[in-house]
Amino acid sequence: MNNYALEQAEELFEQALEYFLGIEKEKNMIHAKELLQQSSELGLSKSSNLLGDWYIKKIIPGDNYKEAFKLYTRGYEFGDMRSFSRLAMCYEKGYGIKKDIPKALELYEKSVELGNKDACFSIARIYEKGENIKMDLSKAILWYKRGYEKGDADCACNLATCYYKGKGIEQNIEKAKEIFLAFSEYNTQNQRNLGVIFYKGTPSCKPNEEEAIYWFTKAANNGDITSMLHLGKIYKNLDKEKAMEWYRKAGSLDHKKAAYSYAFHLYQYKIDWNESFKWMKCSAENKHVPAQFLLGLFYKCGIGTPVAHDKAFYWFNIAAENGYEQSYSHIGRYYRDGRIIKIDYENALFWFEKAIASQNINVRGEALYDYGVMYLDGLGVKKNKIRAIGYLLESKELGCINAINKLKELDSDIISNENINNSRIIEHGNIIEYVDMKVIDGYESANWVEI
Repeated sequence: MNNYALEQAEELFEQALEYFLGIEKEKNMIHAKELLQQSSELGLSKSSNLLGDWYIKKIIPGDNYKEAFKLYTRGYEFGDMRSFSRLAMCYEKGYGIKKDIPKALELYEKSVELGNKDACFSIARIYEKGENIKMDLSKAILWYKRGYEKGDADCACNLATCYYKGKGIEQNIEKAKEIFLAFSEYNTQNQRNLGVIFYKGTPSCKPNEEEAIYWFTKAANNGDITSMLHLGKIYKNLDKEKAMEWYRKAGSLDHKKAAYSYAFHLYQYKIDWNESFKWMKCSAENKHVPAQFLLGLFYKCGIGTPVAHDKAFYWFNIAAENGYEQSYSHIGRYYRDGRIIKIDYENALFWFEKAIASQNINVRGEALYDYGVMYLDGLGVKKNKIRAIGYLLESKELGCINAINKLKELDSDIISNENINNSRIIEHGNIIEYVDMKVIDGYESANWVEI
């Protein structure tokens, strides 16, 4: 490309960006695309790459992967290192061309040879994931190391993570910490990882809450939702108001997991059950499965909303479809009791049996109680008190307060007084909760069961 053509192509590129961003010109994607196309045809590789990116990212409407592939090919023919990498991505993902992992690796490696350190990360990820190619962690580590040595922050982060977990390499937490620190300034993930290391401690360093807060705060201020949840967890024991600020901020950015966590703590701290219901509903509607179950419980027990058994039954079924086992016995009870639906003992037994098969002792314990009640009262099965007591005793051994009370009611000699208070009972509204309500890493709650 001669100097005049280069100047013209650069000018067209700048004008295209002005129309795209609406700088000094009214935003106009049609003009932006036309100008970028002209610049690309004059041989400016960055115009070909950017236009290809717009096609891939659907900034330009329509299925235009083939157009993107052509544009990246044009840049590749001019020897542009980033075009090599983008073309490799097309072969890796099957954008506009049939997937070809060996070809993708070949192009990524050429891009590295031309000076594109970012491509090291792409190569390492292919070997680490092992999709359409044999997984090879040793090769992944080699490419992460190569990228790290060239100063690539993503490679550094993943290499440090491998050292931290001992994945594909001998575990070395101090080395992981060293790398995270070296690349912490502008890499949010590294900041979060440092927070985790200081929060948990290392073999040579005790946990340091102050340092953990420092690094989680840096990451959180850069928009990292997981770090916000970690801060909420830490501040729970230091400053509940500050904890809730972080939970709310996370929830406002992530309407799924973080919204659930915020809703959970609003309920747990008895701050605002109406607000808790609103955020739980938001999380459930965004397909976070634990929230779907708890929303069912909120409707069933009237927490932050009027009791609505039809909606409770609906959300329990949604959660059950997504494999959330805590929902099973609740569904069974609706069929057993005929509340809002016709009594169906066969279906009730089906759901109780499904819950009994769970590995979760809380789920299994409650289901064994319900199953025992079915035999005790002859609901859908032949009445059998001995068999019923057998199920209730099994349930009692798993700490189910329902079973303990039922056995006391049947015969005070069946259960000794020292076993009566195996479970802690806390009343919140009209829920009786007998297992600790806790959030693990901001996301998972223990089982809630209404007596």
